Amino acid sequence: MRRSVALNVKRESAESIFKQGSACDPSAMGEGVVSVSDLQRICTVTTLADAVLPLIRTRADLSRWSASNAHGRQMHEAVDNLEAAIPTTDPAEVYAVTHKALSSAIKVIARADDSSGIIGDACRRLLQLHPTVAAAAQVPAGNLADWMVRFQFDGDVDYFELDPVAHAPRWASPGWRPIEHDYQILRPA
Repeated sequence: MRRSVALNVKRESAESIFKQGSACDPSAMGEGVVSVSDLQRICTVTTLADAVLPLIRTRADLSRWSASNAHGRQMHEAVDNLEAAIPTTDPAEVYAVTHKALSSAIKVIARADDSSGIIGDACRRLLQLHPTVAAAAQVPAGNLADWMVRFQFDGDVDYFELDPVAHAPRWASPGWRPIEHDYQILRPA
C-alpha cells in the first residue's frame, strides 16, 4: 500500500511545497493522498537517481534468506519508481538510472541468497525495462550492442539472458551491423 500511495504524489507538487518553505505538510496536498513519512522522503529526493539507486544498492549481508527477501522487495519499489518516472522524466536520465540500477542489481544478486527469487524478479524487471528506456533515450546502437555483449558474456553473473529482439528498435541505426556478427558467434547455443 505504501508504494502505491507514494506514486500518487506528483513530484512537482512535492517539490513546490518543499521550495515554498513549508514543512512538507501532507494537508497542503489534499487529504489522504500521502503519509507524512512518504511526503518527507519525496520532498528530500532531488533526482530520480536519489529515489532509485539507494533502494537497489546495499552493503548489507544478504546471505540470510529474510534479509535477501526484504532487500528484494525494496528493489521492486525502486523499479516501480523508475516505471512511474518514465512519462515525466527526461529519457536520458531514466536510461542512465536504469542502466546503473541494473549494474548494481547484478552485483547484489551475485552475493545474495535469492532462493525465493525476489531479487531475480527485480533484475528481470530491470532487464525488461532497459530496451524501452534505451529506445526512448536514443542510445547509439553501437554502444548498446557493446554493452549487450559485455553483459551477456563478460558479466558478473550468467543468470540472465538478454533479448536482442527487445532492443530491435535501435538496430536500424548505424553501429549495430558490425556487432551483430560478434553477438551471434558468442551467443550460447
